[in-house]
Amino acid sequence: MTDKLIKFFKRLVLIQVALLALVAGFRYLTPNLYASVYKAHSANKPESFILKVISINFVKEDNSQVNVWSGEEEIDLMTLTSLSDVRAFDVSVPSGTYRQFSIHFSKDYKVKGSVTIGGSTYYTKAAHTGFSTAPAELETLNIAGQTMDVQSFARDFSPRLTVGSGVALTSVNILIDAEEFLTYWDGSGSAPSGVSAVGMCMPSYLPVGIAFNVMPTKQVYRYSSTDGYTNGEGRLTLLFDASGNPISGNARPRYINSGDNFTLTGGLMGGTGAVELEYLKKNQDGSIWIKMYDSIAMAYMGQTQNSDYKLIESFQLTAVGASQNGTWKNAAGTTRTFSATRIE
Repeated sequence: MTDKLIKFFKRLVLIQVALLALVAGFRYLTPNLYASVYKAHSANKPESFILKVISINFVKEDNSQVNVWSGEEEIDLMTLTSLSDVRAFDVSVPSGTYRQFSIHFSKDYKVKGSVTIGGSTYYTKAAHTGFSTAPAELETLNIAGQTMDVQSFARDFSPRLTVGSGVALTSVNILIDAEEFLTYWDGSGSAPSGVSAVGMCMPSYLPVGIAFNVMPTKQVYRYSSTDGYTNGEGRLTLLFDASGNPISGNARPRYINSGDNFTLTGGLMGGTGAVELEYLKKNQDGSIWIKMYDSIAMAYMGQTQNSDYKLIESFQLTAVGASQNGTWKNAAGTTRTFSATRIE
């Protein structure tokens, strides 16, 4: 057992590797899942969700990558249930200045579970057929039909990360929220992008957050628009350090028999944008200031594309089960309303 541990929660996996840096947020590297109708889709928490980690890299200013770990390590996000469950990577970060961190997975995932749509239950099947017949089996899927060989999490460091002699290395915690992430298309309505046949699939965004040198706590909210600007619901996860300061988070749409068209991909009301650290802070009254961009970070190209943002200037932290109403606005200053209920 090495001194760098991988610790898991149920529905949240914390991956620790050697690193000294500021706290930041991650962005998942795939296109948005575009579907015009979701009435034919539903989602559930998988019984088993196995990822294969293949490499961990740091990127220098000249875009050269320093590989600090490589191999094949399968991780089941759904079966490890507490901080006492441990996996380990032996990671060594050379001295130098780095602009980005990335962890890479195989594009294929082994998933076991079921999804219910309109009273009918469908099961993952190894042969990709016979979905209406129990029991569920491990089925190999990929995120929204993506064809890239590698899926990645990546984050630019601001300021740059400098590792040198005499500097103690600590840990980075990557949290992956797999709740309600297994979906199914029953053949009616419109198929999700990248899905060519009836069957199980997963949305493009695997919700991710990151915290450096701390073991974060979380709050999860279910939110929706209250002025008709967009339909359906989103899932917002906020992460906090030991002092209660927000350090990271992410948001995504829910596909629970929604019948909705989430066109605001990347916006809070559309639910698919990750929260960047520089746009997540605590106000003096204890509320949270959140700013989200529609952005995809391309780790292998060193590129980030930004467009319109969504800003909530005062998001109230509540007890589990409590609700709130609030406002958000876009870059043009147009104000919209939302409601949110804490569920975890």
